[in-house]
Amino acid sequence: SSGINAEWPLRPGIDETQYPMKHNVAFRMYNKSKPNRYGMLFKALNAVEYPYVYQSHAYCCAPESTPTKHYVKGTKDIVLHLVDQVRQNGKEYSMKGCNITMDRLYTSVDLAKELLKRDITMAGTWQNNRIGFPAVLKAPTKEQETFSSGLWYQKDDDDTEMPAAKRNQLTLCHYVVKNKASTRKIVVVMSTTKIIKGVTQDDGKFKPALFKFYDYNKGGTDIFDQRVDKYTTKAMSKKWPHVTFYYLLDCIRVNSQTVHSLNNSKNVRKVESYGWGIALVEALIRPSVAIRPTKGLTASVKSKCYELTGEQRFRGEEPEGTNGQVLKPKTDTAGYCRTCLKSIYGENFTQKRRKLGKIKSCCQKCGMHQCLTHLVAKCADCR
Repeated sequence: SSGINAEWPLRPGIDETQYPMKHNVAFRMYNKSKPNRYGMLFKALNAVEYPYVYQSHAYCCAPESTPTKHYVKGTKDIVLHLVDQVRQNGKEYSMKGCNITMDRLYTSVDLAKELLKRDITMAGTWQNNRIGFPAVLKAPTKEQETFSSGLWYQKDDDDTEMPAAKRNQLTLCHYVVKNKASTRKIVVVMSTTKIIKGVTQDDGKFKPALFKFYDYNKGGTDIFDQRVDKYTTKAMSKKWPHVTFYYLLDCIRVNSQTVHSLNNSKNVRKVESYGWGIALVEALIRPSVAIRPTKGLTASVKSKCYELTGEQRFRGEEPEGTNGQVLKPKTDTAGYCRTCLKSIYGENFTQKRRKLGKIKSCCQKCGMHQCLTHLVAKCADCR
């Protein structure tokens, strides 16, 4: 759970994240529409405005033995499990007043009522083969034109467990559209929020306001997936538990960057992700490098350890007059002069490079090969 690290939004969203994995296990998922077709499925509760995961639950198949408390069966129970697991400042947080956006996989009448008992509203598309779906909304009639819509209200709710003030709060909004095959169909959105009326006028499609509300609050998980796919911590491994660990590392990296950006009044979506990942890696490995014994380490390894930690014991023997600067060790490998290569970039680069001879001299500050023409020699006193 990561709910203690950021202010809770009023409109979180729930969706699936398929993390890349090709291990031969029973709970490996396949989805041809995803960039990575095979992977481990996570049900995640995400923020909408920025990439941040509040709570995540790994999908797994039914256990062979007696299920433990960690096994959650059914989409309804998974949503309620994610909601109940949210924490803030080490205490249970009820999420009262929040609105959860979900897709047709989770939307149902029973789930809407259970969330409403917790003072949580929801909005999501409703699949026409679910229990309680109205028969009149399964297919459009000839009288219903394309891009037409309508609102449906619940009346005479006989649920005795529901408080009287919260009854008859369920609302349906249907919208007639055409799919890719030019076949008309009805899309239905279920909501327990306050009634949102109106349609769009500028695009000519007369889309209901409730659908626009759903579209705006549905992309929270997609924002997180894009940030993870660009720079991931995942490495090659033959053990499938490592995939879960890599997913947690990616969540930590994205969440920590989001919290840091919000605390410093920066635009979360425009902050460069690669630099933050490198800084986080250095912060994680610095304690281990600091306690590493220096016996048996080469000069190049010691130089890198000193650049990371700044400790004197990694500096080793230095020429006099370096003023505490870390110098790269001299190399016996030959290479092309870096400055000469820059001067011949362009047309016929390969032919011009063949005329250059390889050299062993290099700059001890940057470690790049440099010919004697472009090297500046200084004595120890002039340094």
